[in-house]
Amino acid sequence: MSFMQITNNQIQMDDNQAQVREMVLESYRDIATGKGKEYSEFFDELEQRYTNR
Repeated sequence: MSFMQITNNQIQMDDNQAQVREMVLESYRDIATGKGKEYSEFFDELEQRYTNR
C-alpha cells in the first residue's frame, strides 16, 4: 500500500469517526431536551451508514 493510500485511508477513518461522534452528541442533545431518539433508531441509522457503501 502506498503512502498516499495510507494517508487517504487515515483521512477517511478520521472523517468517519468525526461523523459518528457528531451523531452521538446530537443524540445526547436530543435526550437533554426531552426529544431523544430511540436507541434502535440511532443504531439502525449508524449501521445503515456503514453497510450501504
